[in-house]
Amino acid sequence: MTKDEINEFSKRIAQSNRTQLVVITYEIIVNYLDSAKASENERDFIHNLQKAQQFLNDLISSLDYSYELSYDLLSLYGFANRSITKSIARNEDCNLGTVRNMMVKLGESFEKISSEDKSGTVLKNVKPVYAGITYGKNSINEITQPGSTYN
Repeated sequence: MTKDEINEFSKRIAQSNRTQLVVITYEIIVNYLDSAKASENERDFIHNLQKAQQFLNDLISSLDYSYELSYDLLSLYGFANRSITKSIARNEDCNLGTVRNMMVKLGESFEKISSEDKSGTVLKNVKPVYAGITYGKNSINEITQPGSTYN
């Protein structure tokens, strides 16, 4: 993942509610899976898969088992975790395309319900992010609202 992608995810996380945070986590996992597939060496391949696995473990640890859906998600996450672990151990793609598609679809599902979540931002005391340009001593930095595109 590039520094710009990390910065963009960081800005979005600062402004997100709980459900949007889950959506962003899925997007980060997909990003790391894509980076692993594009990796040109074993070290980068494994590093990207380990990062994807860390975020997957965050999803697993945040499941609320008072909801029946959590057990279904745990089963899906377990498959994803086993596939990533096997890919790391064998240093080859073991169902990573299936895992990626699953994460995309889950992310889309959570995106649909995120508009119903009125819980407010997860991070408190965070200033809103506005579009604009800031001037540093030796640089110009472009700042955008989460999810926007710019040239």
